[in-house]
Amino acid sequence: MIISAGRYLADGRVALRQSTDPAGPALIYTPEEIAAFVAGVKRGLADHLAAG
Repeated sequence: MIISAGRYLADGRVALRQSTDPAGPALIYTPEEIAAFVAGVKRGLADHLAAG
């Protein structure tokens, strides 16, 4: 899965969607949730998603 670039909403939340389904639903996250996700990726917590 590839995530398309997020869009910032007026209230500061971030909307992400799967790039292969641009008309599909967006997942909405707070800036804090995005920061925690990025920090986890940097620590290797998502490495298993790329294994194979």
